[in-house]
Amino acid sequence: MKILKPFYELIKSETTMMRTASQKWGYIRIMAGTIFGGILGFYVMHRLETNYKEKMNERLRDYEAELKRKKDERLNELEDSSRF
Repeated sequence: MKILKPFYELIKSETTMMRTASQKWGYIRIMAGTIFGGILGFYVMHRLETNYKEKMNERLRDYEAELKRKKDERLNELEDSSRF
């Protein structure tokens, strides 16, 4: 039994070390994934927000141009009707 005991202790210590190293890498992967996922999420939301803002600004410019066009048409109609 004395010969088997050191061998068993060696196996036991290696599996404990492997489990600890495996857990360590697991924690590192979880932390790295959380950080990179946060960065990716921030980037995607930033891009969506910027595109949405630009789209809304374009719609606002079109709306203002349409209002100006309608105002000019009304002024022209009033001028035309006042001539007669």
